[in-house]
Amino acid sequence: MGGVGRRHVRGQATTETMIMMMFLLLMIFGLVHMTMLVATKYVVNYAAYVAARTEMVRGDGFTGKTIAWTAAYMVVSDNAHWWSDPLKNRPDIPLGSDVSMYGREGLTVTYHVPFGLPIFNSIDSGGVKIVGFSPVAVQPEIEEKGDNAKQ
Repeated sequence: MGGVGRRHVRGQATTETMIMMMFLLLMIFGLVHMTMLVATKYVVNYAAYVAARTEMVRGDGFTGKTIAWTAAYMVVSDNAHWWSDPLKNRPDIPLGSDVSMYGREGLTVTYHVPFGLPIFNSIDSGGVKIVGFSPVAVQPEIEEKGDNAKQ
């Protein structure tokens, strides 16, 4: 009497599992991509900070950013290894100068990431870019003596 009105349907559990597995995998891979983007954003922000600090200490204001780009390059190439080509594991050349929404002048570091949705690869600029910003305050009126002296 237990089977009256109810048929045994084969494969129902498999179908339900496959449907739920799609959503589970979407959540897992979405979380992995999100953490990769966040980690790269932290690296690029730190590269902008290092470039701005280098520019304030050793640079010639916003005219000669070669030293600052080298510092940003070292940070990005040491910490962001997303590309198989070592020439792509570097920030864009040159560093940008920008004004933040708070009116602070600073340096921007831009880095292209090789991951994200496939639709982003068709963007004219070559995909997803992450931009880091750090304010710079160059004070030329400070005398260079004692701890402030260049060596």
